[in-house]
Amino acid sequence: MAGMFSLPHRMLHSTARARLYEALAGHMENGLTELDALRLLRQRTRKDDRREIPLLDTAISRMEAGAPLSDALRGQVPDMEYMLLAAGDVNGRPQQPLARLAELVTLRGRVLSAVRGALAYPLFLLLLFVGLLLTVALFVVPAFATLVPQERWYGFALLLQEISDFAASWKGALCLLVVVALVLLALFSLPRWTGKVRALADHFPPWNLYRLLTSASWLFTLAALLQGGLRADDALRLSRDSSPAPWLRSHLTALYDRFAAGENLGQTLASAPASFLEQDMAQELAFYAALPNFAERLPLLAQQWLNRRVAQVERACRKCNGFGILCIFFLLCLVGLAIRDLITLVSEGVYLL
Repeated sequence: MAGMFSLPHRMLHSTARARLYEALAGHMENGLTELDALRLLRQRTRKDDRREIPLLDTAISRMEAGAPLSDALRGQVPDMEYMLLAAGDVNGRPQQPLARLAELVTLRGRVLSAVRGALAYPLFLLLLFVGLLLTVALFVVPAFATLVPQERWYGFALLLQEISDFAASWKGALCLLVVVALVLLALFSLPRWTGKVRALADHFPPWNLYRLLTSASWLFTLAALLQGGLRADDALRLSRDSSPAPWLRSHLTALYDRFAAGENLGQTLASAPASFLEQDMAQELAFYAALPNFAERLPLLAQQWLNRRVAQVERACRKCNGFGILCIFFLLCLVGLAIRDLITLVSEGVYLL
């Protein structure tokens, strides 16, 4: 997420990046150099494509100046994808990670779509609740205040008045601004915040979603690095050095230090804190790391883990849906009961027009 939630302004959509990687890998398999493949893609890109053209132009100019493909795309693709490109530069086979990248980006896109779909309805219910509350505060309550003075209201009508007065006041606006500011601050902190308090926050939304997607993407990256022929220590070091996101870099530094201290890869993964890899996943990885062809098994393990966690996110969102529906039902019931009390006041002649 910097990877997922804080993308540069020139960042292509995941679908477009997957097509780009797949096309580059295909042209290079056919014998073109990286630079020639980029030039060919630049010629075939529509002139009105305001995202892909700047990306390709920047990459071509960097490669003409002597940069490898990974550095040519650095800052224009997410951190995890840059790591895979850097691995291809190291082992001299850039087309191999490009093909893996196309698969990884497509998979991440499907996972993100599932997460967004799960979160969309709770967000819609929240906005609906706020909209209904403001409608009651700005239109319904003032309309009834013309029939019955508010100082005579009692029961549910009085409760509705107090809630509406708060929602329409500067205090309500301040509360809304604070909530929006906290949400923006949370999103800003996702790739940047580290430390012991962050380790606790990683068990709660939205930090646990960031941890889920980032750690799973790193597992795919680690698998690609190992499949590319790198040793485990080189793969850990490269992924650590290639990540500009402080949160991910701090965890990868801790893993690399444990590996450098003499642990094998399985022991290193098993020791990963729950704020990075959940304990069940870490234990599975430690077991499989002792088996042959671990690098080939790792993408499937990461995908299975992602699928399980996405299912958990969907179940949690369904609970949020139920809570949101209850809040809206409460507000509608309150309005109905308040109207009943106001009609009673008018019919009893408490106030005569």
